[in-house]
Amino acid sequence: MYVWDGRFPEKPLQREAVGNLPGHLTPHFDSTVGLLYLSSKGEGIRVYDYTEGTRTIKSVSEVKTEKNQTAVSLMPKYVCDVDKFEVARFLKLWYGENAAF
Repeated sequence: MYVWDGRFPEKPLQREAVGNLPGHLTPHFDSTVGLLYLSSKGEGIRVYDYTEGTRTIKSVSEVKTEKNQTAVSLMPKYVCDVDKFEVARFLKLWYGENAAF
């Protein structure tokens, strides 16, 4: 994964290895907290912290799930339980079922 400055497309600002994933990456960016979530079919979600001043990213955590998902979608902020320090909630779809986590 590369971080680019759109004003200077000749050279990336940073390169971050994300490993071997079975499918294409789907990015979800939350600008209110500066977190980039990368999901892929069959895997969990990888979380990266984006720092605006230096325009860099660093890996924060990885969420693995029991069942392989078919699709993941970031839900609206108003469904988060701020009393439990929840900053994001996703809807995960897999064959025959779905769940929020």
